[in-house]
Amino acid sequence: MENSVTREKNVTRVRIMQSFDATNLLKMDEWLHRLKEKTKNKEMADYLSVLSFNQLVSESSLIKKEITEKPLNKEIITISKLFLKEIQDRLMQDSCEMSKSLKSIRNAIEKRVATLEI
Repeated sequence: MENSVTREKNVTRVRIMQSFDATNLLKMDEWLHRLKEKTKNKEMADYLSVLSFNQLVSESSLIKKEITEKPLNKEIITISKLFLKEIQDRLMQDSCEMSKSLKSIRNAIEKRVATLEI
């Protein structure tokens, strides 16, 4: 015989399962793709965070060259956003004004990414 707590948990589980709507679910391949992107972005952000400021500037010049020489794509824009965020975070400690300028640049890039996703 089930006790009342176990019965209540089972009823709650059934209610939760019934409340799921198939339109709210992600396809497995889409979920895996998002997970891979998130992991890749986290790895890049971690990499950028351990670079010295001079190394970060050097890496960012390579990204700038790639942006100017190749057509824009989602990956390069995402990497650019990560670079700008890292530089912004570091400069925020030293200069709030510079950080605000970089934030506006990052927001412009994010808007551009949104247009690529459509």
